[in-house]
Amino acid sequence: MVIAVFNTVLPSYMMSAAIKTIGSSTTSILSSVGPISVIVLGYFLLGEQISYFQIAGTFIVIIGVVIMSRK
Repeated sequence: MVIAVFNTVLPSYMMSAAIKTIGSSTTSILSSVGPISVIVLGYFLLGEQISYFQIAGTFIVIIGVVIMSRK
């Protein structure tokens, strides 16, 4: 029950609050950074290896966020 609340219900309410506070376009741009932070935290905190595919994907996401934030 605790996992369901913290991994499903709470993020849904937080996303709704972010959309209400900063707008939907800004929220979508900021939420695209989530997977990058998971890769970085996994590397530093869990000692996971980062492959060249993950690095390439990270740069593609960063470039996409920069392009979308300019519009």
